[in-house]
Amino acid sequence: IISLLLFIYPLSIITLSILLICSRFLSLNLFFKIGTTYKLNLKILLKYKILISDFKHIFLNNWRFIIIGTVYVLNWKFANIMISKFLQLNDVNHFEISFRIFSIALLLPGIATSTIFPVFSRLYKEHNIFYLKNLYRMSFLVLLIYAMFCYSFIISFADELVILAFGLHY
Repeated sequence: IISLLLFIYPLSIITLSILLICSRFLSLNLFFKIGTTYKLNLKILLKYKILISDFKHIFLNNWRFIIIGTVYVLNWKFANIMISKFLQLNDVNHFEISFRIFSIALLLPGIATSTIFPVFSRLYKEHNIFYLKNLYRMSFLVLLIYAMFCYSFIISFADELVILAFGLHY
């Protein structure tokens, strides 16, 4: 809805950002009311005090994942910029859509690895290094084969996938 306002009235980027943040808070509140079984809403959450030490604790325990996520987004944007300088507009569109399809295909390994990490942790705590190494090698091989298959499929059929997804006039 907010993006439709841009067709009617030009908004500054700051106004647009504030409107988007407000709409995110409203949708979060709606999610709390519909998606949770507890009587939870944004007003109740705002009553809780969140200390800076809590943020420090979360950041210090998860800094690796923050860096990985940031580098992922930066690499994706840099790739778009570099490709836009060397390829035609149509090829840039195909790259963007192919990359997004590839990212969707990689959701399954993301789910698989998040379920296998507790097993890795348990084997490490039990000092069962032999099974830990075997599980690591097996899961790495399976994920590698899956990623290579997805990559090959996307590279081979990117043009057809774009037409299938968006039609001939895209």
